[in-house]
Amino acid sequence: AGGFLANHIIAQLLEQGFRVRGTVRSLNDTGKVEALRRLFPELELFEADLLRDNSFFDCLKGCKYVIHTACPSNTSFHKPLTEMMDPCLKGTLSLLRSARLAGSVRRVVLTSSAGAGVNATPP
Repeated sequence: AGGFLANHIIAQLLEQGFRVRGTVRSLNDTGKVEALRRLFPELELFEADLLRDNSFFDCLKGCKYVIHTACPSNTSFHKPLTEMMDPCLKGTLSLLRSARLAGSVRRVVLTSSAGAGVNATPP
């Protein structure tokens, strides 16, 4: 919920009257959580880790729609496939599994990440 694109999507959905849930890696990250709560008091926050299986399940229970804007990435990597692409793929698959298990999700929207514009040539 804390990314640039996610912030804009949350704002638009709340403005249109949708009930919105979002995730952060840690609810103990008080700086990020407090900033999100100030920006979006109506936002329901959940803790989820893209690289931990089923960590999205609680957040997705009862949801009809999912917009996935997060991707674990590192701006400095030596092995683009294993350090960037594998975690992105694993995280997306984890989210999709949780959406299927939730049983209520009708549509999932996947966005690209900043990693799409990164030069993947190792140094």
